[in-house]
Amino acid sequence: FGSSLFFCAEVLPQWNLQTVEPPRVSVAMLRRSRRAALALRFSLAIPLARHTAYVPLPEKLAVGATLLYPHNGRARVVLAGEDEAASKGLKIAVVGASGSVGRQIAMSVASKRRHFAGQGPVTLQFVGRRDRHSLSILIGLCSELRDAFAEYCPNFEIVEDIEAVKAHIIVMAAGASLSTQYRTRKHLVRANADLFGEYASGLVERNRNALVMVVSNPVEFGVDSFIKAGFARDRVLGTGSFIDSMRFQREIAAQIGVPQQQVTGLVIGVHGLGMVPCWSTVRLAALNANQETIDALEKLKEEGLARGWDLTAMRKQAYTIREMALRGDALAALSLVNRQPPDSRAALRRYLSFFAGPVYPRIGIGEGVCSMIMKILSGRDSITAAQFAVNGEFFGIKNAIGVPVVVSGNGVRLAQSVKLAPVEIEGLKAAAEEAKSIHFAAEASQLFQKLVKRKDRKSSQ
Repeated sequence: FGSSLFFCAEVLPQWNLQTVEPPRVSVAMLRRSRRAALALRFSLAIPLARHTAYVPLPEKLAVGATLLYPHNGRARVVLAGEDEAASKGLKIAVVGASGSVGRQIAMSVASKRRHFAGQGPVTLQFVGRRDRHSLSILIGLCSELRDAFAEYCPNFEIVEDIEAVKAHIIVMAAGASLSTQYRTRKHLVRANADLFGEYASGLVERNRNALVMVVSNPVEFGVDSFIKAGFARDRVLGTGSFIDSMRFQREIAAQIGVPQQQVTGLVIGVHGLGMVPCWSTVRLAALNANQETIDALEKLKEEGLARGWDLTAMRKQAYTIREMALRGDALAALSLVNRQPPDSRAALRRYLSFFAGPVYPRIGIGEGVCSMIMKILSGRDSITAAQFAVNGEFFGIKNAIGVPVVVSGNGVRLAQSVKLAPVEIEGLKAAAEEAKSIHFAAEASQLFQKLVKRKDRKSSQ
């Protein structure tokens, strides 16, 4: 290659064709030809930007179509069945991305794109609904995320049809959450029961091997619904107990005065007030911990195991804090929360943030879900807590509930190595009964909705 370039650039222009004598080759000529060859070789190694004619966007998104925002490029529409190179690589779908929880999950994942560097191209797919309000929110969300993380943001996609979703990880965040409109889990059951079956049955055909993370509540019923639709149980987990565990660790760390990352400990059971804090699993991982800190933690563990978990008393306190927050007595409610032990604070504090004022961005949930995604993509087995569909192998429980699990890129499985104290096993069995009652209530709500729809169809005929 170099000799050919040298001949064309230096020798041929100086060749005297009349005398048929080749020109003399100087050292300067050789140096110039070498520099030219290296420059050309380097330029060929860098792919040139592909400039294509801009295609105006349609006024409506066709059925099954995707609105694609490539990392470098303008938005364009990819119709159903078209192959799009920009969508290759890891894809994470957020179902319900136009809601307060889904938007925050999207922001947390986009902001940590650099942590996924070893995964190659990454695409965040936002799943909305067939209404202008949802699509408008998602278009605005993509614009904001591209402005905020322009240097390293992933590709973005917007789809309005559940049949268009195709991803490696699916985050189910659609539906109602605790708010002034939905104040208890019973309200959430009635609001979200139908959604789980609708989305699960719509997603399973194209995403059977995807790993599903259920964030929506009641999370236990959500996990069961996705498995009932056809997903394998080692591909479905709920994030409720994982987020409860993070809150538990934070409250313990705050009480003994250490960073949260130096405290480990699991919360299992039913997400929320039905949780079971496992004090027997709490450990301090600090190289420079003094004896006073170690003794303080041991005292907390002893008191926690002796105290147990009184669900009736916790529910009463939670509703008291909720009413105080709704009246505007936020400081008094905070004072009441802060007087409780760490495990109680972990369950009660969200009643202050969910009911004190407007709907805040669910930053903690977004960061928690993103942390779980990073554990899954880390390439290692990680022991944590999550909602998982056990089938009798864990103290005879046969439904989805928060348990110790091992998560990795291969999916989720029960963590057999975690041992619980007798009081924690007793609390878990009580939580399993509550999970059953939630399941029955959700199924009853689904049946009622079916009857209402059937009646409406008959009356319209």
